[in-house]
Amino acid sequence: MFTHQHFRIAGSGTYFPKEILTAEQIDQLIGKPSGWTKKHVGVLRRYRCQSPETIGTMAKVAVTKALQDAGMHWADIDLIIDCSTS
Repeated sequence: MFTHQHFRIAGSGTYFPKEILTAEQIDQLIGKPSGWTKKHVGVLRRYRCQSPETIGTMAKVAVTKALQDAGMHWADIDLIIDCSTS
């Protein structure tokens, strides 16, 4: 027997680290010639988390934005689904 779960996405929020690395900067960091990252990986830029940012502080900002988007408060949360990469 299947149990059906009923839920809805009430809001969403995002946060990106403040530091942006260009493909050329990534090339330098990994010791590849200029243009390698763009050509082989297709990356033009990436965000990098630097202190004092942490995964936790970034998550708090994203959740706060999601709550504002939903018109809700922290006490209203039953479940958080995290779809992040780090």
